[in-house]
Amino acid sequence: MIKDFPKISKQINQKNILDIFFNEYSNIGPQWTAYQLEWINTIYQSFKDHDKFLIIIYLVKKIFDFYSINFTKVTYDDFYSKNTLEIENFNVIDVANQINIPKESARRKIIELEKQGVILRHKKKVIINRSAFIFIEPIKSIKRISRFLSLLSDILVKKKILLKPLTSNQLEKIIKFNFSYIWKIYYELQLTMMLSYKKVFRDLESFAI
Repeated sequence: MIKDFPKISKQINQKNILDIFFNEYSNIGPQWTAYQLEWINTIYQSFKDHDKFLIIIYLVKKIFDFYSINFTKVTYDDFYSKNTLEIENFNVIDVANQINIPKESARRKIIELEKQGVILRHKKKVIINRSAFIFIEPIKSIKRISRFLSLLSDILVKKKILLKPLTSNQLEKIIKFNFSYIWKIYYELQLTMMLSYKKVFRDLESFAI
């Protein structure tokens, strides 16, 4: 049986999507804003500190980067079945630069995460403990982004850019099956957006308000 390969002529390019965002912002903007505010409130509840959560997702993204470099795809269920996650060693300056906080603040927050048992250091290894998973497991985030992308797919169909819409359930399954790849992109997006908010408001608490 001959495999049906995707056709280059049918691909959706970046310009198509950007045009949709500009022209349909009155429909898309409120949905995205509500989603982002809900996400920011949720990550604050995890540690009562936005920056601690950003440190964790920065470290988890390093794991996803490692998978990607080694052509490894990990499903949602497989990823969260692990007791611990070993990550590449990191330094405080990298963390501070990545989430835009002073070096001493980054050091203090990392120490606090260690005291909470979320980050463990063993010889030259750095490990994220399973206890952190209850804070970072993106059950609601996957549902939210699936709803948003489903809305976007409806608009793309109306504009004759996409052949048929994708339901939230379909998108949830796609995200979970390709979890390590898709969530790497998702964390890159969120880290970039959080830094942009910080540049304007100096901290995420002020942005949320």
